[in-house]
Amino acid sequence: MSVEFDEAYWEERYRSHTAVHERPPNPQLVAEAGDLRPGRALDAGCGEGAEAIWLAARGWHVTAADIASTALRRAREQAEALGDDVMNRIGMNRIDWVQADLTAWTRGHEITLHDAVLRARRRP
Repeated sequence: MSVEFDEAYWEERYRSHTAVHERPPNPQLVAEAGDLRPGRALDAGCGEGAEAIWLAARGWHVTAADIASTALRRAREQAEALGDDVMNRIGMNRIDWVQADLTAWTRGHEITLHDAVLRARRRP
C-alpha cells in the first residue's frame, strides 16, 4: 500500500491530534547551528514551528514553509504564546510563514538565497 504525502494527508495528520506546545527544537539543529552566525534559513516542512522559532530567537531570518495550513496556524500561535517579551526579542518580522507544496516547486518561482536549509523528515 502506497501513501501519498499530499496536502490532504498532512492536514488530516495535524487536525487529528492536538498541538504540541513547547516542543524543543531538533537536538541536531541545536548542535550544528548553535554557534553559527545568524543569517537566512529555510525551514522546509516546518510543522508546528519549533525550529523556526528557535532560529529566530537567535537572530536568524527564517522562511518557514509547510504544506499544511493547520501546522502553520499552530506555529504562529506557538510563537505568539511565548509572550510579548520573547516576541519583541525574536521580532515577528524574522519569521515568514509560507504555505507551499515544495514537491510542486517549478522554475520561475522567486528564489531567495539562504545560509542554512532545514529539511523535514517524513514522520507519519
